[in-house]
Amino acid sequence: MLALLAALASASVYQFYDGVSDPPPNYPAGGTGVVIFSNAWGAQSFQASANYTLARVDLWALANGAANGSATLEVRADEAGGPNMVGLPLASATSTAPSSYGWVSFNVAPNVFLTRGTRYWVVLENNGSSGSRGWTWWNTGNDTLIPGGQGESSSNQGSSWGSAPGDFAVRTFGYQETPV
Repeated sequence: MLALLAALASASVYQFYDGVSDPPPNYPAGGTGVVIFSNAWGAQSFQASANYTLARVDLWALANGAANGSATLEVRADEAGGPNMVGLPLASATSTAPSSYGWVSFNVAPNVFLTRGTRYWVVLENNGSSGSRGWTWWNTGNDTLIPGGQGESSSNQGSSWGSAPGDFAVRTFGYQETPV
C-alpha cells in the first residue's frame, strides 16, 4: 500500500506550462486566422519553460468550410530552426475542430518528457481530403508572444517551411515528477 501511495505522490498536479493566454492575445482584433487545408500545414515552436512531461496541447482554432474535419497534431524535435520532419514525431494526437473559435485539446501519446530551454514544434496536419475542408488556426500577428517561439507554414505537407505572420495560438499542459 505504501508503494502505491508513493507512486501516486510522485507526480504533481497537471498544469499549464507554455504558450499564450486564454483567449489568445490579439483576439479578435489584431491577429488573424490562418487556414490549414489538406496540403497546407502549420507549425509553432516553443522552448520548454521547465523540465516537464507533456500530456496535452491546445490550439485556438475552428473548422473551416463544409465539416468539422479532423486534424493530427504532432510534437516534433527542432532541426536547424524548423520542425524535424525526417524523424518520427515525439508524440501525436487527433482531434476535431468546433464551428467557432475555441481551444481544441489534443491529448498526446505517448506523453513525452520535455527538457527546459529546448525548442520543440507543434505541427498541425489537416486530415481533410480536399476542397474547403480544413481548419483555421489563430495567429496572434506578433512573434514575441511565445518566448523563443516562431510560427511556420507549409504549402507542401511539411516538405518545406516558411515564416508565418506571428505566433500561432498554442498552449501546453503537463506535469513534473517530484522526488518521493
